[in-house]
Amino acid sequence: MIKTLFVFNLKENKGIIIGFTLIILLYSTISIGMYDPSSSEALEAMLQMVPEALLKMLGFTSFGTEITSYVAHYLYGFIMVLFPAIFIIILGNRLIGKYQSQGSLVYLITMPYSRKKIVVTQLVFLITTLFFVLFINVAVMMIMASVMFPKTLQIGPFLMLNFVTFGVHFMLAGLTFFLSIWMADSSQATGLSSLLLIGFFIIKMLSEINEATHFLKYLSPYSLIHISHLLAGGIHGLLELILTLIVGVAFFIGSIVLFDKKSIIV
Repeated sequence: MIKTLFVFNLKENKGIIIGFTLIILLYSTISIGMYDPSSSEALEAMLQMVPEALLKMLGFTSFGTEITSYVAHYLYGFIMVLFPAIFIIILGNRLIGKYQSQGSLVYLITMPYSRKKIVVTQLVFLITTLFFVLFINVAVMMIMASVMFPKTLQIGPFLMLNFVTFGVHFMLAGLTFFLSIWMADSSQATGLSSLLLIGFFIIKMLSEINEATHFLKYLSPYSLIHISHLLAGGIHGLLELILTLIVGVAFFIGSIVLFDKKSIIV
């Protein structure tokens, strides 16, 4: 990894990183602050007033009566899926695709480092910042929950939910990064990755409407973030995590090989 390039990326993209971290953090802290176990019945009653199809699409069918289920359904059906996806689309296409589209990539590869070191630095930066954005929020939520509602958060299931969520985003970050190298035009790469990631999100929402659309879940990686199953425990969460990490690593390895062999036109 090239330390100077990593630091340069940090300076260039600190606004994006801080912005998305704070946006998600806002929703995370609000979700904990709003929780009141004594008013769970009132909240469930309020949900009955909203169209059922809309609730299912957003993953708000039930918040549960304890804090783990409440936070999971409040955040991981929408907020912790959509905002990281947008973050991946933006950053994943800036680290290589931006320079490639501007024609300045040639200056990057003339640095006294191998192509492999350059692309590895960029993908490490993408993974590191993605991890930071997600897990700074997880840490804050766990601290808030332990202070406001001691010993009520189910740490194990909650962490598994977050590991699988990270795994899915890791996999799609690999796909986005690969597309940014494969396509010569950054705007086209951004458009395609946006179409795929936002499309996967919409498909996942549609799959929740009723039994007739349930088959759509097999067309979206986001369906792996199955809140109820992950909170219930079992080996399937670990298997999903391993699967997403393997596919993500495959995309990143493909990106390294592709960039190393890619013809760069001055």
